Amino acid sequence: MLRGGLFLVSVSLCLVCLTAAPARNCSRDLQKNVRTFLTKAKELKSLECELYTPTVDQYKNCSQSTMNCLINEMNVLFLEWEAADLSNISVLKREMFSKLDSFGEMIPERDCPKCESHEVENAETFLEGLQSIFQFMCS
Repeated sequence: MLRGGLFLVSVSLCLVCLTAAPARNCSRDLQKNVRTFLTKAKELKSLECELYTPTVDQYKNCSQSTMNCLINEMNVLFLEWEAADLSNISVLKREMFSKLDSFGEMIPERDCPKCESHEVENAETFLEGLQSIFQFMCS
């Protein structure tokens, strides 16, 4: 059993690891996937998909809540694209979510805005924002 100072050091180390978890999951593959999706979104301007779109600044302040929002909105985007019967989308979806699963369960922080409070944007703008957040995470 840990006592005194050693216990505090252990708890502090655990907290640092937990809050730094998203940064460890930086993946150039995620950025590549987003570029692929961005190309698809530009081709599919006819699909009027609207998504809640957090910013890099919102990620800086509320990383876990922002990641939850982004993951949920990516799911919405894939549902829209699947409904449009896009070829190849299910393979891209599996690849993306297998990488996003590495983030584990994200517990939203207190005093952070809900996903629904973010600006609503089209798929192209959403994906550009997602790409900016991943670039920030990997920098």
